[in-house]
Amino acid sequence: MAPQRGATKAGAPLRRRSQSGGSRTEPHRAEPRQAAPGRTEPRQAAPGLPRLALASPAGPALGPRPRPGPRVAAARSRSGPRPGSASQFLKRLDKPLDESPARGNTGRRAPGAPRLVPGGPPRAERTPVPTTTAPRPAPDAATRSRRALAIGALALGAFGIGLTEFVVVGLLGPLGEDLKVSLPTAGLLVTGYAASVAVGAPIMTALGANLPRKTMLAVLMALFIAGNVIAAVATTYGLLMAGRIVSALCHGAYMGIGPIMAASLVAPEKRSRAIALMMTGLTLANVIGVPFGTALGQRLGWRAAFWAIVVIGALALAAILLFVPARPNDAGEGLRGELAVFRRPQVWLVLTVTMLGWGAAYAAITFLEPILTEVAGFETSTVPWLMLLFGVGLTAGNLLGGRLADRAVMPALFGTISAATAALVVFAFAAHSPVPAAIMVFVIGAAGFAMVPVLQTRVLDAAAGAPSLASSVNASAFNVGIALSAWFGGLAIDAHWGLTAPIWIGVAMGLAALAVAAAASRRPADR
Repeated sequence: MAPQRGATKAGAPLRRRSQSGGSRTEPHRAEPRQAAPGRTEPRQAAPGLPRLALASPAGPALGPRPRPGPRVAAARSRSGPRPGSASQFLKRLDKPLDESPARGNTGRRAPGAPRLVPGGPPRAERTPVPTTTAPRPAPDAATRSRRALAIGALALGAFGIGLTEFVVVGLLGPLGEDLKVSLPTAGLLVTGYAASVAVGAPIMTALGANLPRKTMLAVLMALFIAGNVIAAVATTYGLLMAGRIVSALCHGAYMGIGPIMAASLVAPEKRSRAIALMMTGLTLANVIGVPFGTALGQRLGWRAAFWAIVVIGALALAAILLFVPARPNDAGEGLRGELAVFRRPQVWLVLTVTMLGWGAAYAAITFLEPILTEVAGFETSTVPWLMLLFGVGLTAGNLLGGRLADRAVMPALFGTISAATAALVVFAFAAHSPVPAAIMVFVIGAAGFAMVPVLQTRVLDAAAGAPSLASSVNASAFNVGIALSAWFGGLAIDAHWGLTAPIWIGVAMGLAALAVAAAASRRPADR
């Protein structure tokens, strides 16, 4: 039979090796241990079972432990058995689980019971200290009011710019009589303005790419005021056209940079609503621009309308200087960075969607007056009220589009274009009856202008890092869409397809916009 581990052959004394690897020491022969007073003798192994020996980390298994000295024995007798000793461990094994006050029948520590630490006294349960992160403080009333004033200043500038664009429509008659030009020639003041917006937006933005946005907005508003002063004092048709062109050059750049500034004033999840609030100035100008110009032209002369716009522009300039915060541009901006974003296919896709989608909505708007009078049968005197209803739809759709874009941009883009296209289909059939036609005038205005903040937000995402030039080109894309839809609609009318033919042209452009948007959604983002 092999000898047990830890024992020596023929009763020879055990040699113990130190952990440090030093010289061997000859220990004394272990004598039988006697139980110290107050200690419980460990259990003996059952007959027939081998005795388990503990293994030492320093070498082979050790033999019996040496007897403690008299001082240690006396201390143990006074203090009783050590917590965590073998005797206490064996005593715990003798107790059933349901007799332990600190544990339940499941073997888990009961709530509030002390935690037993091996080799030491029971340790009281430590009460966890709550480590909650303080919530981000909400902006105070002063901060919110400053943001509101800044967005209001931007909206006031957009209102003045929108008035400049639409006011001439109601002044063509007085202008032609005063400047001795025909009505079609006077109408070129509208066409020249739109063309100058499309061309001037990227040029003006590129020239001011290295300027801070607040400075650029102030410069644009100052030039806008100068253009309207030229128009107000013009004594010839050419000088009036020059003033209109100067104002138009600022239009596209302002409507491109203004939304970026408005979005930077609020949290990212509210940027589309901020853009929509800024665009409200443009929608209100669309609502009251023609009636405002007509009333002033009839009572005070056409020059008074331009002087009124000069006053509005001066107020907007002062508000921008006072309330809009000065913020540095992003690190990637500058002319080179602004041009670099046009290497991204997503930028060109969203510009195409803007051109086709807004052109679809404007296909019916361009010829809305003859459709309402000759197809729906409304009196001419009723048309201004219907245009007012159309303007209310523009404002409501603008605010709705901002909220939808803050939730999800691409679903909002598909939804608004689809709604505008469906509204055009319904209007093509409802235009023959006055009441349904009036309802659809409101719906077309709401569905059409709901696209504006969505498209503006989408172009900011596609041109992230340097969005100023892309946003201004997006403003040009709006005007290109207007020109294309008006041109195709005019060709359809000249081809004797009927006054409702431009509506179907808009439907075709809306479907094309949806196809391009679908292609953009399947393509990964370009960064």
